[in-house]
Formats: sequence, C-alpha cells, structure tokens
Amino acid sequence: MNPRRILAALADLAPAGGERVLDVGRGGQPIVWLREPERAPRNRTTDRLAALDELHRHERILRRGWAWVVGGTEIDGTRRQVRLPLLAEPVRLERGLRGYRIVPAGDLELTPLVTDRETAAALEAAPGLGGAAWLGATGSAAWISTAAAAAGLTPARVTAVDGPLPKTPDGELVGYAVAALFVVRDVSATGLRDTLLTWAGREGLADTALARVYGGSAGLDRPPSREAVLSPLPLSDAQREVVHRVRHEPVVAVSGPPGNGKSHAVRHTSTRSGRPRCWPAPGRRSWSATRSSCGSSPSSPTWTWR
Repeated sequence: MNPRRILAALADLAPAGGERVLDVGRGGQPIVWLREPERAPRNRTTDRLAALDELHRHERILRRGWAWVVGGTEIDGTRRQVRLPLLAEPVRLERGLRGYRIVPAGDLELTPLVTDRETAAALEAAPGLGGAAWLGATGSAAWISTAAAAAGLTPARVTAVDGPLPKTPDGELVGYAVAALFVVRDVSATGLRDTLLTWAGREGLADTALARVYGGSAGLDRPPSREAVLSPLPLSDAQREVVHRVRHEPVVAVSGPPGNGKSHAVRHTSTRSGRPRCWPAPGRRSWSATRSSCGSSPSSPTWTWR
C-alpha cells in the first residue's frame, strides 16, 4: 500500500481542530519570554510550568514557541487579543544550577492557522528554523511577516527583542523574533489533519519505516540464513533472533519490559560494521543505556526499540 495514501486516509479520519486559538496565554496560562532560547530562569512562573509539565508528562503540554505575533486585532467584528507563536515544539525542562535547561521533546511545527499547504511547505523548508541564531538572522523578519500574513495576522512591523516584550500599542499587531515557553491543553487534535497532509506530500516516503511496514514485504519472504552469531557477550535465543533479523530486515521492532535484555541485544548488534540506528522508548535510562552504542549510518538497518 502506498504510504502517501495511508497518510491521506489518516488525515481524512483525523479529528477536527477546535476553536481557532489566537492567545495561548488566555485564562491566565503562563508565558515565559526567554532571553536565552536554550535556558529558562528559575522563578515562580517557570517553576509552575515545570510542575505542570511533570504532572502531565505523557501529554507533552509544554511548548517552546518561536517567532510570535502579539497585539490586538478585530476578527468578525470582535476585538481579539493575540499572543501566538508561528512555530512551536514540545519541550522538557531539566533543572540545573543556573535555572532550567530546555530540551526538545518533539518536532518543530508551523502554526495550523497557515492552511495553504504549498505556503506551509515553503515556510517549513526555510533553513535554520527554531534556533537562537535564526532569531537574529537575515531574512527572519521577512519569514515572520510572510508566516503571520499566511495565518491571517498581518503585523504592522517585525522586531527582535531580548526577554520580556515591550507594551504593544492597542489595536496593532507586532511580530517579534523571540522565543518563549507556554502550555497547551489540547495537543491531540490541533493541526493533526494538516500535519498528516504535509507528511503525505514529502519526498522520500518510500524509505521510511511506514513504507516498510505497510508498503509490502518485497525481499522479506525468504527466511534469513542462520549463520552463526559470534558474540563476546552471552545471548539468549530471543536475542540471537533479534540479531538475525537486524542483519536481514529493514525494520525490526524489539519490545519487552525493563530488564528483558533489549540493551544487551542492541549493544551486540552495534559492534558490527554499519551500526544500526536506535530509537529507545521515552525515558532517560533507556536513552542513556543506548546512545553510546547506536550509530546513524543512513545505510544501516533501522531499529524501533520499545
């Protein structure tokens, strides 16, 4: 089955987005404007965000927004306050001596208010998006103006700021090249259909795990040869089976409870030439156990470790 058709079908089944959200700080939700995009200060507001993130850890409600549109505008005859990031990504906060380190926990995505797919694809293709250097780079102001206009929020001007925003004149929209932390409540439906359609239009889908799993089993009908598995480490029968499959199949999913031997099998496999790429399950211990063992060769097999 064609992976593009799968993604398009999933987009048709995706739940519709809710109300058009223009103010991510409505209802008293905190927004922390960042002087350093990679770090957040220790204060009451940031501590509150960290507590909310920990309380809803599996929902990934904490976001870092880049390139904001702020101010007031009239929509359908109603005055609306606007505090909207044009780019956002899920993040986690790691407490340190100087405050919190901001760690990305998901993909950077364009606001779903940009509904034209070609425009969205062009904006997402801009180099260097979502980085401290990008905020001050030549061309960032033009990108913010274009993205804001595509979202239906044309700013009067675009400016770079360092930290908290200056007061915006009433009735004016301003684009700011700045990063900030905020919380979202409904992360499952917003922009899901548009995201799936964007993925469906990307090149290289034939080389993804999705295509391997659902796109047919060419070359996988023959059982792999059972050559001997030579290992300096003791392996169980299940671990030897994992090694055989990684050598002969493009996608291998390995699952099991903690202590089941996944890291042990991965470490053995990574000693071969053409080391596999590994994606451990969420969790610091799982990642720490494997990140030193897993390579990133494009020609190597793909692991999905759960």
